[in-house]
Amino acid sequence: MLRTDGTHERVDDDVDPDLMWALRGAGGLVGVVTALEIDLISAPAVWGANLTFDVADAPAVVRAVRDLAASAPPTLNVFLDSMRMPDAPQLPEQIRGRSFLTVQALSTDGPQEELIDTVRRAGEVRSDVTGPTSPSALAAASGEPTDPTPGGGASMALSVLDDATIDALLEFRELPEQWPIMGIGIRMLGGALDAPRRQGLASLESVGWLLHALVPIIPGVPTAPGEASLVAFRELLAPNEAPQTVTTFLDPEQTLQNCGSADEIARLRDLRMRFDPGAVLHDGRLPR
Repeated sequence: MLRTDGTHERVDDDVDPDLMWALRGAGGLVGVVTALEIDLISAPAVWGANLTFDVADAPAVVRAVRDLAASAPPTLNVFLDSMRMPDAPQLPEQIRGRSFLTVQALSTDGPQEELIDTVRRAGEVRSDVTGPTSPSALAAASGEPTDPTPGGGASMALSVLDDATIDALLEFRELPEQWPIMGIGIRMLGGALDAPRRQGLASLESVGWLLHALVPIIPGVPTAPGEASLVAFRELLAPNEAPQTVTTFLDPEQTLQNCGSADEIARLRDLRMRFDPGAVLHDGRLPR
C-alpha cells in the first residue's frame, strides 16, 4: 500500500487490522492499494440447474424462489432473472422481442433436486437443464456479450422480499413506460455473506436479497426514459431497503453512510485522520 507520505508498506490483518477494516469497503480514503495478494482455494465440484418459464408464471415462480431461501443450505444459491428483450435487429431471432423468466441454481454440495422441484412446480417449465457444471460452462451458457456494452443500471439490497413487494415489482415490470428496463435480477444472499471471514466497513451481512435493473444504451435511442425507469425502480423498492450495502452497489448520489452505522463512519473518520492527516487523498464517498 502507498501511504500519503510516499512510502510503501505491506499490510495485512496481523500488521494493522484497523487499516484493513477501512480498506475493505471505504476505498482509497486511507491509502492507495498498489498490489494485492490473494489466497487461492480449490474450486469445488458444482452442480447447477437452469429453468426457463413463461412470464405468465412469474408471480408463482418468484414466490417459490423467495420461499426456497428459508430452507436452502449455505451451499446452494439461486438467481432469478426477468428478461424482456427489445425488438432490435442486433439480437438473435430466437430471443428478439421476447420475454421470459429464468431461474438458475448452483450447489457446491451435490444435486439439490428436491429443493429445486419446489420451483419447477411453480409454473410450466419451457427449458430444464441440470447436472454438473463449471464456471467456464456457466459463462458460455449465459450468452453475455464478451465485448464492452454500454448500459445503465440500479441495484438495491433488501432486508425482505414480501408478497406486497413481489406484486408491486411485477406490476411495475408490465407498465408500458418501463420498456427501457431489459432485465430485472433477483439474487438470494445469505450463506457465507452472513459470516464474513474478515471484517470490513461494508458488508452484506444479514441482508436477504439483491435486486438489479438493467437498461441497455442503444445508439440513437434517447437515454432519458431509461434513467426515469431506474429512478422509479429504486423508489419502488425503497421501503424494504436494507440498512447497509457494499460500496459497489451505491448509486452516484449515495455515500458511505449507506454502508455502515454512525459509529462505523466515526471510526472511519478517525482512521482517516490517523493515516491522512493532511487530507492528501480525496474524501470520496465519505459523508460531508
